[in-house]
Amino acid sequence: MSEITAELVSGEVGNVPLSTYPWKSEAERLISWAKEKSPTHRAFVFDLLMSLAYVDSIPSVQKNIVRYERLHDGYNSHLGFINLCVPCLLNHNEWRYQKAAKPRSGVIGKLTRECF
Repeated sequence: MSEITAELVSGEVGNVPLSTYPWKSEAERLISWAKEKSPTHRAFVFDLLMSLAYVDSIPSVQKNIVRYERLHDGYNSHLGFINLCVPCLLNHNEWRYQKAAKPRSGVIGKLTRECF
């Protein structure tokens, strides 16, 4: 585990936030837009960026997408973050196990730091 130093906190060392994501320019536009908006808008943008970063950091994300027949309103695929297909439960009252798609350990803290 790395140590938090004054240089790290001040930004003198470390990676540029969001630099490794292909949607960096869109993220920067959203962040710039949100700066002049209400706290609710800024919270929404933070949650949206965290969700994008979360999905983007799942190894082999395509292997975690599961096809289901008659899922909901013409959809037939689900990417779950918990061990359950939520649309199956909500729309058909069926509890179906689906392995959760999650990033590797330690990624959430890094994502939060970069999006904050």
